[in-house]
Amino acid sequence: EADTGPIGGSFSHEFMVLSNSGEDDIVSCQDCRYASNLEKTEIAVRESGSKNIEKEEDLQVVDTPEIKTIDEVTKFLSIGPEKLVKTLIYQTENGPIAALVRGDHDLNEIKLRNVLNIQELTMADQETVFDVTGAPMGFAGAIDLKVRILADFAIREMKNMVMGANKKDKHVLNVNEGRDFQVEQYADLRMITSSDP
Repeated sequence: EADTGPIGGSFSHEFMVLSNSGEDDIVSCQDCRYASNLEKTEIAVRESGSKNIEKEEDLQVVDTPEIKTIDEVTKFLSIGPEKLVKTLIYQTENGPIAALVRGDHDLNEIKLRNVLNIQELTMADQETVFDVTGAPMGFAGAIDLKVRILADFAIREMKNMVMGANKKDKHVLNVNEGRDFQVEQYADLRMITSSDP
């Protein structure tokens, strides 16, 4: 399977030849013989019974001076990247949006574009990020955003997340969806990893 692009319909297959060099990566399942282009691969959604029942803790804003990247934040706060949420601001033909993925996951822009049913999708520039969040790049978070928020299904399983505080040199701990911010739509928005079922 392959992505059809913005005007290609909803179904596509492409012929791939395995080689040590090339332009695409593929994902395959040896049990069911399914294969797809990495960008098209759908990730199995965990059943709602696996929802995290951890107790919600109080919000806590912490100083993170000039600490912006996932690696920097995890080292500074002594946490794993799976506790962090990346709040990625994108510009679309309908205005800016926010997309949330776990810190150890990568957003799949093709999936995001398809979920939004749009053709134009670009990472927001510094000025747009500041207009949307009130903070420079590296400190964006989902709390109090006035734009549409979409999130990968993995966010639904998280409690007491860490994300940017929408203030320069600040991050916020113990963020919980529903209490602290609202997700308009959950969807499969990320690249598959080797640990996915």
